[in-house]
Amino acid sequence: MFTAASAAAVLLCGLLALLQATGTNAGHPNLVMGDDLNKPAEITPELLCVSCHAVFDVVQGKLKGKRRSESTVDEAMEGICKDTNFRVYKFIPPTMAQGCTALIEKHGDDVEAGLADDSKDVGGVCGGICGDIKYESPLDAAEASLSQKKKLKKKKKKKSAEKKIEL
Repeated sequence: MFTAASAAAVLLCGLLALLQATGTNAGHPNLVMGDDLNKPAEITPELLCVSCHAVFDVVQGKLKGKRRSESTVDEAMEGICKDTNFRVYKFIPPTMAQGCTALIEKHGDDVEAGLADDSKDVGGVCGGICGDIKYESPLDAAEASLSQKKKLKKKKKKKSAEKKIEL
């Protein structure tokens, strides 16, 4: 005999199986279904570009208050490709970690030298790797989203005020 809880569990399992079979994420863009997080990522120029910017951000954060030098950069680069360093970027953390590893394998010496050079900014370090790829910082994207939400809120308030005036 089925109880309501067991019927709900069967229904939920069926729904999840259907979602996985159709490849849909039910409108949740951050929900990853059906991907093996440990499978090798396709190392694209965009992934290398985003990885370079991410490595630059993480190293800059570790060097805050310290002078940029070869030894401090080497120290900051220790364990740089851990997925825990890449929680806010365009690609999911396991993919970012693989992109970071590929970046270090292909361009590690140039990236480290650029990071150790106080006169170079992120464009100087990652410009050659990114080429024509336009990189959007997660902070810039979040600020743009917040700004757009504020504008929408202002429009709603204005419309609401106009309706009150009409009444």
